[in-house]
This record gives sequence, C-alpha cells and structure tokens, in this order.
Amino acid sequence: MTPEWKAEVTTLDLLNRMVTDPLPLGLSAGPVEPFFQRDMYFDSADWTLRRRGVSCRFRIRVDDRRILTLRTIGRWEGGVPLVLPQTFEADVPELEGAQALVGTSDPARRLRSLIDPALLLPASSSKLSDACGAPKPVGSHGVATTSCTTS
Repeated sequence: MTPEWKAEVTTLDLLNRMVTDPLPLGLSAGPVEPFFQRDMYFDSADWTLRRRGVSCRFRIRVDDRRILTLRTIGRWEGGVPLVLPQTFEADVPELEGAQALVGTSDPARRLRSLIDPALLLPASSSKLSDACGAPKPVGSHGVATTSCTTS
C-alpha cells in the first residue's frame, strides 16, 4: 500500500505556500515524479458507510492498475482506542468500480459484511495529476517526508 498524507488546506494562499516554501524542520524530499489517477468513492444514497465511519474507494492509475480500498476511522473514548482505524486494500481485475464492489477481493468481501453493494452509488469522483517528491528518510528515526503539488 502506498502511504498517503491527507490534510485540509483552507485557502489557496496556504496551498501555494506549501508548494513553494522549503520544507520545515530541515526535512528534504527526493526528485519529483509525476503520476495520474482517478478516484471514485462509493456510498449509499443515505450515506450509510459515512455514518459508520467507513470509506470505499476505487482507484484507477495511469498504469492501468485498479485498486479497491476500504477504510474505517476507528473510535476513541477518553483517549482510549475502542476500535482501531483499519485499511483493507487490494489490486482488483475488474474494470469498473461497481464490478469491483461485488468481486472476490478482501476489501469487497469486508464491504459486503457492512452493506449490500447494490445499494452503493458513486458518491464522488476525482481525476488527479500530481507531482510528488519521492519519500526520503531523514534523521535517526527513519522519518520520511514528501512534498506534493496538484495541478
């Protein structure tokens, strides 16, 4: 599984600064490698998965690799984890997202334990063209960082 970093960037000015400013704390990034992908997220009309803290994504990469991902957000009470966040991801042979949801992959089987895939619709879709620096270990703890720009 490819590590991902997600954050909310509240203004265009902040995004531009993140792209152009040097990395903080002496961190460095490797060479920029462009890639392209299309993501489709699925949920029911009444947002059953979202309400349960689950996301379902079908990703198509430029190299024709198709990936089905099921994520749970976990749950904490009083700083104690009751349910840990989990990610289930698999390359799938299906050409379309709806077909992957009823396939035989681990994420598809787990999804069917939560909801009937016939109830799922594309909730959102995005096409991304990114240029990301390859992660590069930094410091004694092997911490890695990457800098990304989205066009």
